[in-house]
Amino acid sequence: MKVLGAVIIHYGKDYFKQSLASIVDHVDEIVVFYTNTPSHGTLTRLQCPDTRDELRAIADQFKCTWVEVSHIGQENQHRQQYINYAVKNGFDQILIVDSDEIHVSEKIPEMLEVASNEPFKRVGIRGSQWLTLYRSFNDYVTDGFAPIRVINVNKPDGESFIDKGFIYHMGYCITDQLMEYKISCHGHRADFQKNNSWLTNKWHNFKSGVTQYLHPATEAYWIDAHPFDKNTLPQLLIDHPYFNLDRIK
Repeated sequence: MKVLGAVIIHYGKDYFKQSLASIVDHVDEIVVFYTNTPSHGTLTRLQCPDTRDELRAIADQFKCTWVEVSHIGQENQHRQQYINYAVKNGFDQILIVDSDEIHVSEKIPEMLEVASNEPFKRVGIRGSQWLTLYRSFNDYVTDGFAPIRVINVNKPDGESFIDKGFIYHMGYCITDQLMEYKISCHGHRADFQKNNSWLTNKWHNFKSGVTQYLHPATEAYWIDAHPFDKNTLPQLLIDHPYFNLDRIK
């Protein structure tokens, strides 16, 4: 089984190193598809806090294949790049990882093996296998979403879902500057705009154990944040500069 680690990126330097480190031992190659403009369908006048050179330097530490795909305006087009790459280069399976997702490394082999036995191309990792840290490493939220994170390149089209692997999602454990940039160009921008008090009331004024309804797009998930024992994190996150901060600013 030839496995490709695949990343699409525009920003995300804060956890990019940890993300790559969590998968590098379980894939045959990592390819990073970088775009210098947002690829979630919306543009922004704000300047991206993360530069190409910063992201490239991190990718180079892991000997990633770096591919620049400028001015892709839609996420599905951006993601299609690694499917094309996998087909062209004879990969059997793709492990998709976003720059703010850190796998528990030792759980990857079983996850990939179970996924390989699924009947369809796209395999989602159920919400039971995800934990989203919120505002610091001291609180977390969970949900029932099941993002597609494994692709069986040679299987027929379709989706299935598995309860394997474990992933820490750090996309809401970022600086205020990056969050403001993120919501200005993210695929959820319309949701942020409808809930225009979210940045002030939920993000900037978050109080652990007090603030509720934390998801920017819906009140059905992330109703409460729960205390988290950060000492149970993988060592690569324990070593992260944000580990001891009570609030990431």
